[in-house]
Amino acid sequence: FASTAGRSEHQRTHSGDAYTCAVCRKVFTTPSAFRDHATLHTGRKPHPCSVCSKSFNRPGLLRKHLQKHLEDATNRRLPPNPQHRCQTRALGAKSGPFG
Repeated sequence: FASTAGRSEHQRTHSGDAYTCAVCRKVFTTPSAFRDHATLHTGRKPHPCSVCSKSFNRPGLLRKHLQKHLEDATNRRLPPNPQHRCQTRALGAKSGPFG
């Protein structure tokens, strides 16, 4: 094992301190992992997105989804407006060395 914590967590699967899913018999070493897994069987999605109406059964999936909102907002560009003319050009003024 890469760490003592990893070894201890693995030993819980053998000592009876683990959490076993009654539906699929999968074994978990932490109560939070077990709770997240249980939502797969119930269909419950207790982690809603604060930006849109989507909900997720695991907090990690929500974090990944929120990252996409952040990337979209960062990469968003306003479409060109054909009616817009820069004020300096409208007045015939030169703007910079090429202008």
